[in-house]
Amino acid sequence: MTDVENGAGRLLARVIVNRLWQHHFGTGLVSTPNDFGGFGNQPAHPELLDWLAVKLIENQWRLKPHASTHHDQRDLSANVASTNQKRIR
Repeated sequence: MTDVENGAGRLLARVIVNRLWQHHFGTGLVSTPNDFGGFGNQPAHPELLDWLAVKLIENQWRLKPHASTHHDQRDLSANVASTNQKRIR
C-alpha cells in the first residue's frame, strides 16, 4: 500500500500529512480530509501538500521527523496566509 510506484503510496502520503496538518493547525490543507476524491475540496496549497508528502516518503514513512517539520511549518503557514490575503486585495 505504501509503494509509490505501484500502490497508493503518493495518495496515502498526502492523506497522512493532511491529517497531521489538521491535527496541528485545526484545519487540513484539504478541508475535506475524508474525501480526496471527486467530491472533496481541492487543497488550499497543493505544492505544500505535495512537498510534505514527498518528505514523508523520503523519511521512510516515519511520522516523528515529519511532525517536527509540521511544527516548523507554523511560520510558513502564516506566510502563506499573508500572501493569500495580498492576492485577494
